Amino acid sequence: MNASTSSKRQPWQSRPITQVLAVIVVYVPLYVFALWTNLSERTITLKELFLYPLLLGGGGGVLVLLLFRFVCGERLANIQLKPGKWYTDIAVGILLGLLSLGLKMLQGVVQSKLIPSTPSPPSEEMLTLFSGIAHNPLLIAIWLGPVVWIGVAAFEELTRVFMLNRLWKIWPRPVAVWLVLLLSAVLFGLVHIYQGPMSMLFISIQGVLYAWYYRQYGRVWPLIIAHAIYDSLQVIQVVMAFSGA
Repeated sequence: MNASTSSKRQPWQSRPITQVLAVIVVYVPLYVFALWTNLSERTITLKELFLYPLLLGGGGGVLVLLLFRFVCGERLANIQLKPGKWYTDIAVGILLGLLSLGLKMLQGVVQSKLIPSTPSPPSEEMLTLFSGIAHNPLLIAIWLGPVVWIGVAAFEELTRVFMLNRLWKIWPRPVAVWLVLLLSAVLFGLVHIYQGPMSMLFISIQGVLYAWYYRQYGRVWPLIIAHAIYDSLQVIQVVMAFSGA
C-alpha cells in the first residue's frame, strides 16, 4: 500500500489479530441481520425498508471508518490503495455499473435457460417497496438518493474494501490475496441469499470484479458509484413497470 500510516499508531493497532477482529466486528452484525431478515416470517414494512438502510447501513459505514481510523490506526485516506482523479473515478464507476447490469442481464438469460417455466417472483419486501414508492415522487427521490448511495452502495462497498484492505495487509502473498478476494465475493453473494441461488452466484461474480478492480487500481469511489448506478437503474425500471409508464 502506497500511503503511509499515522506516525502515532500504537503497536497493538498493527497486529494481525486486531485486523481480523475488526473485520469480524463489521461482518458479524451484517450476516446476523441478513439471516434474521431471511428467516423471519414477518413481512418488513415500507417504513422499515427505508429506515434499515439509512440507519443500519449509514451507521455501518461510519463504524467501518471509525474502526479503520481508531482501531486499525490508519489514516482514512489509506482506504484508497492508490491515488486517482475524481473524473476517472466517475467514468470508471459508470463503466463498472454498466458491466454489473450486463451481468444481471446474463443472469436472466441463464436463469431462463435452466428453469424457463418457473421465473423467480419478487420477494414480499420488494413488492412492498415498489408498490409503495411507484406513485410517490418524494419516496422515489429519497430511495434513489440517500438510501441507495449511503445506506446501500457506500455501506456495502466500504464493508467490502475494509475486509480486503485489512486482510491483504496481513496476508500479502499472491495466493492469500486471491483467496481473500474470492472469500469477500462469496460472502457478499451469501448476504443476498433472499434473492435466490442464481442471484447469489452472479452477485459473487460481480464481487470478484469489484474486488479485482480495488486490488488492481486501489480506488473505492468507482465501486460506490457503480453499485449505486446498478441498484438505481433496476429500481427505476421496476418502478416504471409498477406505475404503468
